[in-house]
Amino acid sequence: MGYSLVMIGFLRKFFSGSNTYDLGRLVDRRQCDARLVGEVPDPPFDIICDIDKTYLETEFASVVDLARTAMEDARDKITVFGAREVLLAARWARGLPPNGLHFVSSSPPQLRRVLESKLVLDGLDWTSDTFKNQAYNLQKRRLGLLRHHVAYKTLAILMIMAKRGEGGRFVMIGDNAESDPLVYGGVARLLEGRCSVSEFESHLVNAGVQSIEIAQIMPVAAKVHGKGSVSAIFIRKVPLPKGYKPFETQPGQWPPMTGFTSFFDVALGLLQVGVLPAEGDVIFKLAAAAHNTALIPVPDLVHKLGAVAGSSESQDVVKACQSAAEQLELRKPAPWLGLD
Repeated sequence: MGYSLVMIGFLRKFFSGSNTYDLGRLVDRRQCDARLVGEVPDPPFDIICDIDKTYLETEFASVVDLARTAMEDARDKITVFGAREVLLAARWARGLPPNGLHFVSSSPPQLRRVLESKLVLDGLDWTSDTFKNQAYNLQKRRLGLLRHHVAYKTLAILMIMAKRGEGGRFVMIGDNAESDPLVYGGVARLLEGRCSVSEFESHLVNAGVQSIEIAQIMPVAAKVHGKGSVSAIFIRKVPLPKGYKPFETQPGQWPPMTGFTSFFDVALGLLQVGVLPAEGDVIFKLAAAAHNTALIPVPDLVHKLGAVAGSSESQDVVKACQSAAEQLELRKPAPWLGLD
Protein backbone atom coordinates (compact mmCIF):
# COMPACT_ATOMS: atom_id res chain seq x y z
CA MET A 1 0.00 0.00 0.00
CA GLY A 2 2.80 2.41 0.95
CA TYR A 3 4.67 1.61 -2.28
CA SER A 4 1.52 2.27 -4.33
CA LEU A 5 1.04 5.67 -2.72
CA VAL A 6 4.64 6.58 -3.47
CA MET A 7 4.22 5.53 -7.12
CA ILE A 8 0.97 7.48 -7.45
CA GLY A 9 2.66 10.56 -6.03
CA PHE A 10 5.59 10.16 -8.40
CA LEU A 11 3.34 9.78 -11.46
CA ARG A 12 1.27 12.80 -10.46
CA LYS A 13 4.42 14.86 -10.18
CA PHE A 14 5.88 13.44 -13.40
CA PHE A 15 2.73 14.11 -15.42
CA SER A 16 1.97 17.46 -13.80
CA GLY A 17 -0.66 19.59 -15.44
CA SER A 18 1.44 22.75 -15.50
CA ASN A 19 0.96 24.88 -18.59
CA THR A 20 4.53 26.14 -18.49
CA TYR A 21 6.92 24.71 -21.05
CA ASP A 22 10.67 25.28 -21.08
CA LEU A 23 12.10 24.39 -24.49
CA GLY A 24 15.59 24.69 -23.06
CA ARG A 25 14.91 21.63 -20.92
CA LEU A 26 14.97 19.55 -24.10
CA VAL A 27 18.53 20.60 -24.93
CA ASP A 28 20.71 18.19 -22.98
CA ARG A 29 24.12 19.50 -23.96
CA ARG A 30 27.59 18.58 -22.76
CA GLN A 31 30.90 20.28 -23.45
CA CYS A 32 33.81 17.89 -23.85
CA ASP A 33 36.61 20.47 -23.59
CA ALA A 34 38.19 18.91 -20.50
CA ARG A 35 39.36 15.82 -22.35
CA LEU A 36 40.52 17.41 -25.56
CA VAL A 37 43.96 18.55 -26.64
CA GLY A 38 44.31 21.93 -28.30
CA GLU A 39 40.65 22.98 -28.14
CA VAL A 40 40.17 26.74 -28.51
CA PRO A 41 37.07 28.96 -28.10
CA ASP A 42 37.35 30.31 -31.66
CA PRO A 43 38.41 27.48 -34.00
CA PRO A 44 38.83 28.06 -37.75
CA PHE A 45 35.56 26.21 -38.44
CA ASP A 46 32.81 24.61 -36.37
CA ILE A 47 31.26 21.45 -37.79
CA ILE A 48 27.73 20.56 -36.65
CA CYS A 49 26.78 16.97 -37.43
CA ASP A 50 23.66 14.88 -36.88
CA ILE A 51 24.12 11.32 -35.62
CA ASP A 52 21.25 9.02 -36.63
CA LYS A 53 21.30 8.25 -40.37
CA THR A 54 24.10 10.79 -40.86
CA TYR A 55 26.97 9.34 -38.85
CA LEU A 56 25.35 6.05 -37.81
CA GLU A 57 23.15 3.73 -39.85
CA THR A 58 19.97 3.82 -37.77
CA GLU A 59 16.48 2.46 -38.38
CA PHE A 60 13.53 4.06 -36.57
CA ALA A 61 10.60 3.59 -38.92
CA SER A 62 8.76 1.43 -36.38
CA VAL A 63 8.49 0.90 -32.64
CA VAL A 64 10.48 -2.33 -33.08
CA ASP A 65 13.29 -0.37 -34.77
CA LEU A 66 13.34 2.14 -31.92
CA ALA A 67 13.47 -0.61 -29.29
CA ARG A 68 16.27 -2.43 -31.09
CA THR A 69 18.25 0.80 -31.47
CA ALA A 70 17.89 1.57 -27.76
CA MET A 71 19.17 -1.90 -26.80
CA GLU A 72 22.19 -1.97 -29.11
CA ASP A 73 25.69 -1.98 -27.69
CA ALA A 74 28.36 0.38 -29.02
CA ARG A 75 29.93 -2.44 -31.03
CA ASP A 76 26.55 -3.14 -32.68
CA LYS A 77 26.35 0.39 -34.09
CA ILE A 78 27.33 0.71 -37.75
CA THR A 79 29.16 3.83 -38.90
CA VAL A 80 28.14 5.23 -42.27
CA PHE A 81 30.92 4.37 -44.76
CA GLY A 82 33.48 7.16 -44.87
CA ALA A 83 31.97 9.26 -42.09
CA ARG A 84 34.69 8.44 -39.56
CA GLU A 85 37.57 9.20 -41.92
CA VAL A 86 36.08 12.44 -43.25
CA LEU A 87 35.17 13.85 -39.82
CA LEU A 88 38.56 12.87 -38.42
CA ALA A 89 40.26 14.70 -41.29
CA ALA A 90 37.92 17.68 -41.02
CA ARG A 91 38.79 18.03 -37.35
CA TRP A 92 42.53 17.42 -37.35
CA ALA A 93 44.04 17.49 -40.87
CA ARG A 94 45.11 21.13 -40.48
CA GLY A 95 46.75 20.43 -37.12
CA LEU A 96 46.32 22.70 -34.11
CA PRO A 97 43.99 24.23 -33.28
CA PRO A 98 41.44 21.61 -34.37
CA ASN A 99 38.15 22.55 -35.94
CA GLY A 100 35.21 22.30 -33.57
CA LEU A 101 33.03 19.20 -33.92
CA HIS A 102 29.53 19.29 -32.42
CA PHE A 103 27.14 16.33 -32.56
CA VAL A 104 23.46 17.30 -32.33
CA SER A 105 21.11 14.32 -32.04
CA SER A 106 17.37 13.90 -31.57
CA SER A 107 18.04 10.72 -29.60
CA PRO A 108 17.43 10.83 -25.84
CA PRO A 109 20.38 11.41 -23.48
CA GLN A 110 20.00 7.86 -22.16
CA LEU A 111 21.82 6.76 -25.34
CA ARG A 112 24.74 9.13 -24.76
CA ARG A 113 26.99 6.55 -23.12
CA VAL A 114 26.55 4.03 -25.94
CA LEU A 115 27.03 6.63 -28.65
CA GLU A 116 30.05 8.07 -26.85
CA SER A 117 31.58 4.60 -26.66
CA LYS A 118 30.95 4.13 -30.38
CA LEU A 119 32.67 7.41 -31.24
CA VAL A 120 35.64 6.43 -29.07
CA LEU A 121 35.83 3.07 -30.87
CA ASP A 122 35.91 5.04 -34.12
CA GLY A 123 38.82 7.12 -32.84
CA LEU A 124 36.87 10.39 -32.83
CA ASP A 125 36.99 13.14 -30.25
CA TRP A 126 34.56 16.04 -30.31
CA THR A 127 33.82 19.43 -28.83
CA SER A 128 30.23 19.00 -27.65
CA ASP A 129 27.24 16.71 -27.94
CA THR A 130 23.56 17.51 -27.60
CA PHE A 131 20.69 15.08 -27.03
CA LYS A 132 16.93 15.61 -26.84
CA ASN A 133 15.51 15.15 -23.35
CA GLN A 134 12.33 13.39 -24.43
CA ALA A 135 11.37 12.62 -20.82
CA TYR A 136 10.53 16.31 -20.45
CA ASN A 137 7.99 16.10 -23.29
CA LEU A 138 6.44 13.08 -21.58
CA GLN A 139 6.34 14.93 -18.29
CA LYS A 140 4.56 17.85 -19.93
CA ARG A 141 2.27 15.50 -21.85
CA ARG A 142 3.38 16.94 -25.18
CA LEU A 143 3.44 13.63 -27.04
CA GLY A 144 3.10 15.39 -30.39
CA LEU A 145 6.56 16.89 -29.90
CA LEU A 146 8.31 13.54 -29.50
CA ARG A 147 8.83 13.28 -33.26
CA HIS A 148 8.82 16.99 -34.07
CA HIS A 149 12.41 18.16 -33.91
CA VAL A 150 12.47 21.57 -35.61
CA ALA A 151 12.21 23.67 -32.44
CA TYR A 152 14.64 21.50 -30.48
CA LYS A 153 17.29 21.32 -33.22
CA THR A 154 16.97 25.00 -34.06
CA LEU A 155 17.52 26.06 -30.46
CA ALA A 156 20.36 23.54 -29.94
CA ILE A 157 22.25 24.82 -33.00
CA LEU A 158 21.60 28.49 -32.18
CA MET A 159 23.03 27.90 -28.69
CA ILE A 160 26.22 26.50 -30.22
CA MET A 161 26.46 29.52 -32.51
CA ALA A 162 25.79 31.95 -29.68
CA LYS A 163 28.55 30.39 -27.59
CA ARG A 164 30.93 30.67 -30.54
CA GLY A 165 30.28 34.41 -30.80
CA GLU A 166 30.86 36.78 -33.68
CA GLY A 167 32.80 35.67 -36.74
CA GLY A 168 32.14 31.95 -36.49
CA ARG A 169 32.31 29.87 -39.67
CA PHE A 170 30.11 26.78 -39.70
CA VAL A 171 29.62 23.62 -41.71
CA MET A 172 26.48 21.53 -41.15
CA ILE A 173 26.02 17.85 -42.02
CA GLY A 174 22.68 16.07 -41.75
CA ASP A 175 20.21 13.92 -43.64
CA ASN A 176 16.79 14.08 -45.23
CA ALA A 177 15.13 11.62 -42.83
CA GLU A 178 13.77 14.27 -40.50
CA SER A 179 13.98 18.06 -40.77
CA ASP A 180 17.68 18.87 -41.20
CA PRO A 181 17.32 20.76 -44.52
CA LEU A 182 14.56 22.93 -43.03
CA VAL A 183 16.45 23.63 -39.80
CA TYR A 184 19.85 24.17 -41.41
CA GLY A 185 18.46 26.43 -44.12
CA GLY A 186 16.67 28.71 -41.66
CA VAL A 187 19.60 28.93 -39.26
CA ALA A 188 22.05 29.68 -42.10
CA ARG A 189 19.96 32.58 -43.42
CA LEU A 190 19.64 34.00 -39.91
CA LEU A 191 23.34 33.69 -39.07
CA GLU A 192 24.43 35.45 -42.25
CA GLY A 193 21.78 38.15 -41.94
CA ARG A 194 20.10 37.11 -45.19
CA CYS A 195 16.75 37.32 -43.43
CA SER A 196 15.56 39.60 -40.64
CA VAL A 197 14.79 38.33 -37.17
CA SER A 198 11.07 38.76 -37.84
CA GLU A 199 11.39 36.81 -41.10
CA PHE A 200 13.11 34.01 -39.20
CA GLU A 201 10.18 33.98 -36.79
CA SER A 202 7.82 33.57 -39.76
CA HIS A 203 10.02 30.70 -40.95
CA LEU A 204 9.50 28.94 -37.62
CA VAL A 205 5.75 29.48 -37.78
CA ASN A 206 5.65 28.00 -41.29
CA ALA A 207 7.71 25.05 -40.04
CA GLY A 208 5.02 24.20 -37.51
CA VAL A 209 6.83 25.40 -34.39
CA GLN A 210 4.45 26.29 -31.57
CA SER A 211 4.21 29.86 -30.29
CA ILE A 212 5.41 28.94 -26.78
CA GLU A 213 8.55 27.45 -28.37
CA ILE A 214 9.08 30.37 -30.74
CA ALA A 215 9.00 32.82 -27.84
CA GLN A 216 11.95 31.00 -26.28
CA ILE A 217 13.93 30.63 -29.51
CA MET A 218 13.76 34.28 -30.59
CA PRO A 219 16.06 35.81 -27.92
CA VAL A 220 18.86 33.45 -28.99
CA ALA A 221 18.03 34.07 -32.65
CA ALA A 222 18.40 37.82 -32.15
CA LYS A 223 21.77 37.26 -30.49
CA VAL A 224 23.29 35.39 -33.46
CA HIS A 225 21.63 37.35 -36.27
CA GLY A 226 24.26 38.42 -38.80
CA LYS A 227 27.14 37.31 -36.57
CA GLY A 228 28.70 34.53 -38.65
CA SER A 229 28.69 32.50 -41.85
CA VAL A 230 27.82 29.04 -43.11
CA SER A 231 30.45 27.71 -45.48
CA ALA A 232 28.61 24.56 -46.55
CA ILE A 233 25.61 22.35 -45.84
CA PHE A 234 25.66 18.65 -46.70
CA ILE A 235 22.51 16.49 -46.64
CA ARG A 236 22.80 12.73 -46.85
CA LYS A 237 20.14 11.25 -49.11
CA VAL A 238 18.83 8.13 -47.39
CA PRO A 239 16.06 5.73 -48.46
CA LEU A 240 12.83 6.82 -46.81
CA PRO A 241 9.46 5.19 -46.08
CA LYS A 242 6.48 6.13 -48.21
CA GLY A 243 5.09 9.57 -47.50
CA TYR A 244 8.42 11.36 -47.25
CA LYS A 245 9.43 13.86 -49.90
CA PRO A 246 12.93 13.06 -51.21
CA PHE A 247 15.60 15.70 -50.78
CA GLU A 248 16.42 17.58 -53.97
CA THR A 249 18.87 20.41 -54.50
CA GLN A 250 17.74 23.45 -56.48
CA PRO A 251 20.27 25.41 -58.56
CA GLY A 252 20.68 28.96 -57.30
CA GLN A 253 18.98 28.38 -53.96
CA TRP A 254 20.49 29.84 -50.81
CA PRO A 255 21.89 28.44 -48.72
CA PRO A 256 23.28 25.96 -51.24
CA MET A 257 22.89 22.40 -50.00
CA THR A 258 24.88 19.49 -51.35
CA GLY A 259 23.01 16.22 -51.38
CA PHE A 260 25.27 13.20 -51.05
CA THR A 261 25.23 9.43 -50.84
CA SER A 262 29.00 9.08 -50.37
CA PHE A 263 30.99 10.88 -47.69
CA PHE A 264 33.75 11.34 -50.26
CA ASP A 265 31.51 14.01 -51.80
CA VAL A 266 31.51 15.72 -48.40
CA ALA A 267 35.31 15.54 -48.37
CA LEU A 268 35.49 17.25 -51.76
CA GLY A 269 33.10 19.94 -50.56
CA LEU A 270 35.16 20.51 -47.41
CA LEU A 271 38.26 20.84 -49.57
CA GLN A 272 36.62 23.55 -51.67
CA VAL A 273 35.58 25.68 -48.68
CA GLY A 274 38.93 25.36 -46.91
CA VAL A 275 38.09 22.98 -44.07
CA LEU A 276 40.43 20.35 -45.53
CA PRO A 277 43.91 21.41 -46.67
CA ALA A 278 44.81 21.29 -50.34
CA GLU A 279 48.44 20.55 -49.55
CA GLY A 280 49.62 17.08 -48.62
CA ASP A 281 47.82 13.87 -49.56
CA VAL A 282 44.71 14.11 -47.36
CA ILE A 283 42.33 13.94 -50.34
CA PHE A 284 44.15 10.93 -51.76
CA LYS A 285 43.94 9.10 -48.44
CA LEU A 286 40.22 9.87 -48.13
CA ALA A 287 39.72 8.61 -51.68
CA ALA A 288 41.60 5.43 -50.76
CA ALA A 289 39.38 5.00 -47.71
CA ALA A 290 36.27 5.49 -49.86
CA HIS A 291 37.56 2.81 -52.24
CA ASN A 292 38.38 0.34 -49.47
CA THR A 293 35.45 0.81 -47.09
CA ALA A 294 32.58 1.91 -49.36
CA LEU A 295 33.87 -0.07 -52.37
CA ILE A 296 33.59 2.96 -54.66
CA PRO A 297 35.39 2.02 -57.91
CA VAL A 298 38.59 3.90 -58.65
CA PRO A 299 37.25 5.22 -62.00
CA ASP A 300 34.28 6.76 -60.17
CA LEU A 301 36.56 8.45 -57.65
CA VAL A 302 38.81 9.74 -60.43
CA HIS A 303 35.75 11.12 -62.21
CA LYS A 304 34.62 12.98 -59.05
CA LEU A 305 38.09 14.43 -58.58
CA GLY A 306 38.20 15.50 -62.21
CA ALA A 307 34.81 17.23 -61.93
CA VAL A 308 35.99 19.32 -58.97
CA ALA A 309 39.32 20.11 -60.66
CA GLY A 310 37.48 21.23 -63.77
CA SER A 311 35.10 23.57 -61.94
CA SER A 312 37.25 25.02 -59.15
CA GLU A 313 38.76 28.49 -59.42
CA SER A 314 41.41 27.61 -56.83
CA GLN A 315 44.65 26.32 -58.30
CA ASP A 316 45.47 24.65 -54.99
CA VAL A 317 42.22 22.68 -55.10
CA VAL A 318 42.82 21.77 -58.75
CA LYS A 319 46.32 20.48 -57.97
CA ALA A 320 45.12 18.50 -54.93
CA CYS A 321 42.41 16.76 -56.97
CA GLN A 322 44.73 16.06 -59.91
CA SER A 323 47.39 14.67 -57.59
CA ALA A 324 44.90 12.41 -55.80
CA ALA A 325 43.56 11.12 -59.13
CA GLU A 326 47.06 10.34 -60.38
CA GLN A 327 47.95 8.46 -57.19
CA LEU A 328 44.72 6.45 -57.34
CA GLU A 329 45.34 5.37 -60.91
CA LEU A 330 48.99 4.61 -60.22
CA ARG A 331 48.55 2.66 -56.98
CA LYS A 332 45.12 1.00 -57.26
CA PRO A 333 43.70 -0.80 -55.48
CA ALA A 334 44.62 1.53 -52.65
CA PRO A 335 45.38 -0.27 -49.35
CA TRP A 336 45.62 2.84 -47.16
CA LEU A 337 42.90 3.53 -44.60
CA GLY A 338 44.55 5.86 -42.08
CA LEU A 339 45.26 9.53 -42.20
CA ASP A 340 48.89 9.27 -41.22
